[in-house]
Formats: sequence, C-alpha cells, structure tokens
Amino acid sequence: MIDFDPQTLAFSQKNGEELTAKLTCTLLADRQVLVLNHIFINPAVQNQTGQLGIGLVKAALSYAQEKQLKLWPLGPAALAACQSIPAVQARW
Repeated sequence: MIDFDPQTLAFSQKNGEELTAKLTCTLLADRQVLVLNHIFINPAVQNQTGQLGIGLVKAALSYAQEKQLKLWPLGPAALAACQSIPAVQARW
C-alpha cells in the first residue's frame, strides 16, 4: 500500500515498518505542476526497482488527476517510470 503525506508531498511504500520506496514531489509556485523529484528504493529490494517506481508514479498520477495538475518527472528514475505509463504522458 502506498501512503501519501500532503505536508511533504511524498508518496511512500512500506513493508511492515521498513520503508521500501519513496517518491518526493514539489508543487511549482503556480500550483499547476507536480514535479516528481526523486524516487528512493531501499537497497534491500533493488530487484523490484521498476515495479516499485511505477507504483509510486501511478499514485502521483491519481493525485495529479484529482487536483487537475500536470506532471513533470525530474529525476531519472521518475522519468523512466513515467515513460512506461501512457496515462502519465498525457499529463505532461
């Protein structure tokens, strides 16, 4: 399950108490664009990097659709995950 913290604009996934992945975001000053800054993947689950990144980006996509925001993938992992999800490309 992916949790969202509206205070920090971060999406995170845990396995029990252990953080497995986190996507940090920034809302641009005009409040129309959600920047996907960085995806952290816990080294203990490196073999699931693509799957975890895609899950986090899908959660960010849902948030962006709900708030009518465009997405801007900034980090290389965020960009790679976005390129594999056609619905995300429509929000660029």
